[in-house]
Amino acid sequence: MEQKLERIYRRKDLMAFLGYGTTVIDDMIARGDLPRPIKLRDGGRAVGWRESDLMPYIKKRDALSREPVIPKGLLVANPVLRRKKAREAAAASVRAAKARRRK
Repeated sequence: MEQKLERIYRRKDLMAFLGYGTTVIDDMIARGDLPRPIKLRDGGRAVGWRESDLMPYIKKRDALSREPVIPKGLLVANPVLRRKKAREAAAASVRAAKARRRK
C-alpha cells in the first residue's frame, strides 16, 4: 500500500495561502486559532504546518463567511419589529447622507 505524503506549508507558503503577515499569524497561533508549527529538523529552526492541521481553520472560516450578515440592532425576533427597525435604520442612513452633503 502506497503512503501519500502530506503537504507541509512553510511560513512563506502559509502567508501566501492565508493572505496574512507574520505578526497576524503569530497572534493567531498565540490565541489558538491556528495550530503550532511542527519542527522539520531536530535541532533546527525550520518549521512548517501540515495541510491537514490547517484545514479545520479553513473550513471554519469558510462556514463563517457564508453566514448572513445582520447589522447590529436589526436582530429582532418579531418580523414586524424587524421591518420597522430596518426602515428606521434606512431613514437614519439617508438623513446622515443628506447631512454630510450639506457640509
